[in-house]
Amino acid sequence: MSSNRRQTLDDVLQLDVRRLNKQGLLRAGQGGTITWRSDGEATSTIRFACTERALELRYRRRSSTPDQPPVTQSIAFDRTACNLGGSRVWLLCLHCARRVAILAFGVHGFICRKCYRLPYGSQVEDDVDRMIRRKYKIGECIFRDQDRYRFGKRKGIHQHTYDQLLGEYCDFEIEIDDAIETKLAGLPF
Repeated sequence: MSSNRRQTLDDVLQLDVRRLNKQGLLRAGQGGTITWRSDGEATSTIRFACTERALELRYRRRSSTPDQPPVTQSIAFDRTACNLGGSRVWLLCLHCARRVAILAFGVHGFICRKCYRLPYGSQVEDDVDRMIRRKYKIGECIFRDQDRYRFGKRKGIHQHTYDQLLGEYCDFEIEIDDAIETKLAGLPF
């Protein structure tokens, strides 16, 4: 993270209840290790055990010495009924008791982004960053193998839709180039 940019939710470790549920890790009696990766390498791991009402976490802080006991944190679940049956699982923030899908890790352990005052990454983007993100989102929708030199139409997309989105993609490319050129022209060299 650069020093002139505010820290966002994307910059910290996240505990996402939707991902855990999708992986089948929220069943009572389930336990194991959650691993966070960056560029294919494990950056952090945490042990967990799931009960009927909570997710029990056990971890060591990087600043702790080997003789210090691990930190334990119990994060309560809440459930809401879905319209078509079943229920949705939520985590309860230990600090403010808000019902959230994602908890962020920081000096107070896993609590919600509001308690840490962390914005979403998109909330601190400038115009150029926003255009780049939108361009790549379009590219992921329409290109088979999106890279710099080959653009193959994704299978199953209608030609009319592809042509329309490709036009938007190219427009963003031009707008991004113009915006960067304008920014660079304003810099003293």
